[in-house]
Amino acid sequence: MAKSKDQKKDTVANLEGGLKNNKLTVVATFEGVSVADSDTLRNNLFEKGSSMLVAKKTLLRRALENVKFSGLDLDPVRGIVGVVSSHDEVGAAKSVQEFSKGKEGVALIGGWLEGQYLEVERVKALADLPSKEQLIATTVYTIKAPLTGFVNVLSGNLRGLITVLKAVGEKGQGG
Repeated sequence: MAKSKDQKKDTVANLEGGLKNNKLTVVATFEGVSVADSDTLRNNLFEKGSSMLVAKKTLLRRALENVKFSGLDLDPVRGIVGVVSSHDEVGAAKSVQEFSKGKEGVALIGGWLEGQYLEVERVKALADLPSKEQLIATTVYTIKAPLTGFVNVLSGNLRGLITVLKAVGEKGQGG
C-alpha cells in the first residue's frame, strides 16, 4: 500500500530528527532481510539506545537535503535503505556490522559522525573500535598494573624481612 503525503512527511521528519539529533548515523541496505531478522535488529538497537528507520531512497534524499548533509551517493543502491542512528560514536556502526555477518543483502553504504560524512571504510573502522566500557577497563588496567607491581615488590621485601627476623628469633630461642 502506498504511503499518503502526510505519512511521507512524517517519515522525512523522523529521518531529519535522526540525522540532526544523534552523534552517529549509518545508512545501509537491508535487501532480502526477513521481518523477524529486522525485528531482532531493532530490538538490539533499542537496548543499546539506538534506532532504525527504513525508508525509500527518495525520502532519504529529501531529508538529507533538508538537513544539508551531503556526500552519500544513493544512485547505485538498490531497494530500500535503513538509517540507523545512535547517541554514541560507535553504537550504530557496531550494530549494523554485527547484524550483517552472514547476510548478503545487508551492506553499509556510508554515514555521518556529528554532521561529517563518513565513507564506508571509515564507518567500518568505527565499528571495529572497542566499546566505551572496554576502553575504560583497558585504561584502568593500564593504570593499575604498575601500582600492583610496586605493591608486590614492597610486599616481597617485607616478606623477606619477616623471614629473616623469624629465623633470627628461632635461632635465638634455640641457642
